[in-house]
Amino acid sequence: MARSTIIECVHCRGRIGLVEGIGVFSYPKGSRRSMVLRESEPADHEAIEAIEARHAIDWHKVGITRGIRECPQCHSIRSYFITEFDYGEHQTYHSACPCPKCGTTGIQWETHGSKLHCHQCGQKGFEPVGF
Repeated sequence: MARSTIIECVHCRGRIGLVEGIGVFSYPKGSRRSMVLRESEPADHEAIEAIEARHAIDWHKVGITRGIRECPQCHSIRSYFITEFDYGEHQTYHSACPCPKCGTTGIQWETHGSKLHCHQCGQKGFEPVGF
């Protein structure tokens, strides 16, 4: 089940829609590979294609969801399409969710909204305004 929320910058009123989870019926049967390659960030897309060139991926076992990640360097936040799967011998791929500004790998959202930086004005401060 998916959840969504909207946060708003207290300075410029710029809004960010954040989504977590994915519905069971979000993708047609047998289309997980195409969905992963279509929805992934470019860096993740390239990494997945490189893995697929060397290893067989069981697309029926690939985990997909949407998650909220923050950049530990910029303290910005956004939703990402997240993929996880096993390949080769005891290797696991996890989406990097790279920050579009600096390229740092995203981490689970932990920072309070008052300390997050706005994508539009660059100042700190968000508050929730809806779902």
